[in-house]
Amino acid sequence: MALKTKVLVENITNLSEARYCAGMGVQLLAFPAQHVDPKLYKDITGWVHGPEMVIDIQNNSNPSTDLNEYQAPNIICSISQLADGLRSSSKFIVRLTPSEWNADKLFLNQHNQEINYLLFSELDKKSISEASKEFKVYVAMGSNSLSDLLALSIEGIALKGSDEMKAGLKSYEHLSEVLEELEVDE
Repeated sequence: MALKTKVLVENITNLSEARYCAGMGVQLLAFPAQHVDPKLYKDITGWVHGPEMVIDIQNNSNPSTDLNEYQAPNIICSISQLADGLRSSSKFIVRLTPSEWNADKLFLNQHNQEINYLLFSELDKKSISEASKEFKVYVAMGSNSLSDLLALSIEGIALKGSDEMKAGLKSYEHLSEVLEELEVDE
């Protein structure tokens, strides 16, 4: 399945959602480290093929945990975590707001070899346009319209997954509405 733009789905905590997203053509799956330990991450990702895997440590209370245990090619972190000396063999996806971009452009440019993508949590066309000239940019869907996001020169959009109600019982409505709208007839 092909999509009009690349898609990152965050907050993946179960195999059902990971497999659904992979089947829908999502390019990046992000697992929150505070809910998905390295063993569960390996169990889930062992069953899913296609998307690139990401570990999200931004809300992790102990980001100094050995990130290499996950063997994820990408890590979502904040600017402050990167500034605090976070190091890994993985590339970083830095989540930021437009005001953080405006305040920390120089710092981010100094670390551009370590950064794979910037992930804007809010829509600000001027900041995103400027950042897109130097980095690959994803923008969180949030309350933004899909047409507004698709009109930008960005790498892709970010959606959020949700928890299972119980094992095997899951609604994908929040994802399917957007992913079906992004589908391209081949």
